[in-house]
Amino acid sequence: MRPLCVSSHLTTLRSVIKVQQRLVCTSCICHVVDKSPDSPPERNKYSSTVLLPSTTLPLRVEGIKRLHNEQHVQQAANFSSLYEWQRKQKREQEFVLHDGPPYANGRPHIGHAVNKILKDITLRHKLLRGYKVHYIPGWDCHGLPIELKALQQNRKKKNTKEKFNEKDSLQIRAAARKFAEEAVKIQQAEFERWGLLANWDNVYHTFDAEYVNKQLHLFAHLYEGGNIYQDYKPVYFSPSSGTSLAEAELEYNPHHCSPSIYVALPVSNLPHFMKDKLTEYENLNTYVAVWTTTPWTLPTNEAICYSPDKLYTLAVVKCNEQLIALIWAEELIHELKKIVGEDIIQLCSFEGSAMSSLKYRHPLAERLCPCVPGSHVTMNKGTGLVHTAPAHGHDDFIVALEHKLPVECIIDDRGCYQAGVNPILEGKRVLEEGNEAVIQLLLATGGSGGPSVLLSRDNFTHSYPYDWRTKKPVIIRASKQWFINTENLKGKALTALKDVSVLPSSVQAGMTGLLERRPYWCISRQRVWGVPIPVFYDATTCLPVVSRCIVEHVAKVLLKHGCDSWWKLGEEELLPPEFVKELEQQGKQLPQKGMDILDIWFDSGSSWHSVLNSPSADLYLEGVDQFNGWFQSSLLTSVAVTGKAPYKSLYVHGFTLDEAGNKMSKSLGNVIDPVVVTDGGKNLQKDPVYGADVLRYGSTMRISATTELLQHQLPS
Repeated sequence: MRPLCVSSHLTTLRSVIKVQQRLVCTSCICHVVDKSPDSPPERNKYSSTVLLPSTTLPLRVEGIKRLHNEQHVQQAANFSSLYEWQRKQKREQEFVLHDGPPYANGRPHIGHAVNKILKDITLRHKLLRGYKVHYIPGWDCHGLPIELKALQQNRKKKNTKEKFNEKDSLQIRAAARKFAEEAVKIQQAEFERWGLLANWDNVYHTFDAEYVNKQLHLFAHLYEGGNIYQDYKPVYFSPSSGTSLAEAELEYNPHHCSPSIYVALPVSNLPHFMKDKLTEYENLNTYVAVWTTTPWTLPTNEAICYSPDKLYTLAVVKCNEQLIALIWAEELIHELKKIVGEDIIQLCSFEGSAMSSLKYRHPLAERLCPCVPGSHVTMNKGTGLVHTAPAHGHDDFIVALEHKLPVECIIDDRGCYQAGVNPILEGKRVLEEGNEAVIQLLLATGGSGGPSVLLSRDNFTHSYPYDWRTKKPVIIRASKQWFINTENLKGKALTALKDVSVLPSSVQAGMTGLLERRPYWCISRQRVWGVPIPVFYDATTCLPVVSRCIVEHVAKVLLKHGCDSWWKLGEEELLPPEFVKELEQQGKQLPQKGMDILDIWFDSGSSWHSVLNSPSADLYLEGVDQFNGWFQSSLLTSVAVTGKAPYKSLYVHGFTLDEAGNKMSKSLGNVIDPVVVTDGGKNLQKDPVYGADVLRYGSTMRISATTELLQHQLPS
């Protein structure tokens, strides 16, 4: 799909309008007569012979008058009542367009205009074809960006008395709610200004008590069906945000630079055929070599993985003026030559399976670790042998489960080494000084890393996951989190997608491809601005205590007292009375409420359940980025409960780009404010008033010209 370029179109549009404004409209018939240069020109010679209607209306309306006239027309024609009028009509067919909630974290930009106007065109198209349309606008109001904005505003306040306590969850929530409410108010005013067909007195917000109530009932249904579970797994974790992330919350930076090191680790328990080849080299130390771009993970190394069917070599090389023996993949000998030069003696070749009995010394500890087979080992770069840290890699974790290796996380929720790891590493941030500290341990001849040999160090530029909010790198970190069982739902979801029409059809493979590759969906977050996960933990065992009756009681309490009541009330009020009474009779402590909140993709992904009155919407219409976001979260939650997709059709549009071809985003500061188009800028000579009609024309026509959408008709 080609992306949208709106700003360049607006520039062209402004030029066309200025040219049109220079055209002279007359009410006369001009007659050309040859005259000598000295004769005065005859003007309006025949004007009195033509009878034309006269009007007091101006030929054109300029500046602020255009804005006032347009607003007057909208009010006089009662645009706001059209939606309710058509809902009262006796029309047999109904068309349901479910609104993907925009995020309530600031002013609308031109991307909002593209999306909302496309939806409006679709609704009016259906209205003219005799349908009754169903459309409830909504907003996504929870999540980290809003919480961070509230905290930023608090820190900017000069008067300390006006500042709230950032360790108080309720004060943070109050500030975040206020910020979201103000953003919704601004956005709604602009959406109304664009003349969108909707009842603006009937909208939804993901922080509404009714919405949260239904969302928690959905959670209970999913949990009871075995589709929500808690587990200790490695998940993406953002040190800059202090919370775990779902894959949909990542963006990849292709220019990220990581430290790249080759490390040789001394081996023991060599197979006899290797010992025989080394007999002519007395006292030659033998090493197994690994390559990593995450040196900070070496303290948690538990194994080295090899490919059982690939060929490896035992080679003698010179390193630091000494001969050593290295085990290396044959296909990657060229990588070894870059490090030690061409002078390499290959003693023998063997299949990776021959290393099954091999042991090596841990990079930074005096213990032996195993070499194990791994299906994820590739021969693209490195040594063909993969350093395995189960707490900090998805493939590593699977290997650990298969071979019963320890999974120990030594990184805290600030992205720092915890106490008890190594005195030199303790408290250091792993992505900053932590990497260098580990490298220095490997370089030291004595101490924990002494026997290890640092063969090479360099910088490596590659694509790396970043937190899409803070624009900073993330890590993989094992912790106890709550998950949606995507493995249980993928097959059902893919089957359900076969009955969904995706337009343009050229992007249909994108949805299925992303769904097939999705590992698991982490739905727990370690923040406060969101819907609480309605789970309690046993006071003795710390095991989760959760059931449908508990979740439904929590939902009832939150509906009555508001979502803040999870933080305000004690366990005796949040738990069902009969459950509390039973535990008290048994002399047991009440379980303690958890403090995690739900992922905002679960918030918005449950909107089909919380908002729609029909079994499924006729259409979801959003940007292409929602294939891995709202489209997918809605699909997975719906399939788990209803067995089918929450939509019959998906209509996908591209992104808006700036003049340089970059995607418009608030973080880059290259967005266009639609108000400048509709109502003009501060300098009306530079940014004149064009009105809502020009915004609608500019957005939709440019989309049709720059994407494949025009090649496909709207769903009938």
